[in-house]
Order: sequence, then C-alpha cells, then structure tokens
Amino acid sequence: MTSDASASMTSADSEQPEQPQQPEQPQQLEQPEQPQKLRAPSERMPWWIILLWAIAAIFIGLSLVTRPAMTLIIWVRILAIFWVVGGIFDLVGSVMHRTGMWVWHLMAAILSIAAGLFILGINPMLGAVIAAEVFVLLLAINAVIVGGIHLYAGFRRPRSVGQIILGIVQVLIAILLLANPVMTVVAAVTLLGIILIVVGIMGVIGAFRFRSLISGMQES
Repeated sequence: MTSDASASMTSADSEQPEQPQQPEQPQQLEQPEQPQKLRAPSERMPWWIILLWAIAAIFIGLSLVTRPAMTLIIWVRILAIFWVVGGIFDLVGSVMHRTGMWVWHLMAAILSIAAGLFILGINPMLGAVIAAEVFVLLLAINAVIVGGIHLYAGFRRPRSVGQIILGIVQVLIAILLLANPVMTVVAAVTLLGIILIVVGIMGVIGAFRFRSLISGMQES
C-alpha cells in the first residue's frame, strides 16, 4: 500500500500544471542630474548699479581735483564719524565678550572713539590737516620699515643689488614724505581724484557694454 500511495502522489504531482514564470521587472534607469540653471548676468548685478557707482566715482574725482581742500575736509569728517560709531560697537563687543585679546580690542576702541571725537570737535580745516599729516607719518614709517627690511635682506650674503636699490628707494620716499607732508597730501588727493575719474569713465563704458550684452542674451 505504501508503494501505491507514493505512486499516486507522484502521479498527482505530475498532473499539477506548471506555474507561469513572472516576467522580470525592467531596471529603472537613473535619471540624469539636471544641470543647474545659470543665472543671467542681470540677476547678479543690474547694469544701472554699475553706472551709478561709476558716475559717483567721476563726481568724487572731479571734486578732489578741483576742490581738494573742501573734499578732504568732508571725507575726514565722515571718517571721524565712522571711527566713533565703529569704536562704540567695538567697545561694547569687547566688554561683553571677554575672550582672547579683548583688552587690546578695548584699547583700540577707546582710541578710535577719542580720535573721532577729537576730529569732530576741533576746527574742520585743522582736523583735516592733522588727519592728513598723521596719514603721511604712518606712510613714512611704513616706508622706513619696509626699506630697512629690503636693505637688510640685500646686504646679506649672497648680496642682492635689487633688494638694496628697492630699500634705498623706500627710504628716500619716507624722507620726501616727512620733508613736506602738506605737498604730499595735496599731490595724493589730486592723484586719487584722477584715478577715480579714470575708473569712473571705464565703469560707464563697462556698464553700457554690460547692458548691450544683456540685451543680446535676452533676444537670443
């Protein structure tokens, strides 16, 4: 009976229909990364902002060339206001966050406030002259230090003639700055005005070229 039962089970298994195989799912292709859309130049900075900055530079340059004393007084007083406001913020920040070299920051803030109040409190012309002379003095000190470094490096072995010449030129510039600081300030203000005029003209030309480039990109 066992053989009959096994035979009947074998015949029953053979009579079961084969299950159809499920089709394989197609692999999903990876979507290519969408390239980032480049912003148009007009979205970064409008051309008229460049034009306004260029026109402002031309006007400031003309005022420096034609009326250097009055322009220098105005800018020195604006600088003094920034010294006072910035010094107050630095003073509060150094007291509230006493970390690192906060004492030096505190002293610098006090010095900035004192210098700004001094410039604003005295005669405007005198304040401009003092600020200009201090600026020339700092330039002269910097020229002496840099010139001395070049001379020291030039006379070390092997000697460098270029370093020696550069050091001598720096020291001579420092002597000229200290010999006549007023003329140095006048020449520096005039030179700055000329530079601003040239930069402003180039900015106006660049702004209109920028505008034509934007128009061409929008038409295409």
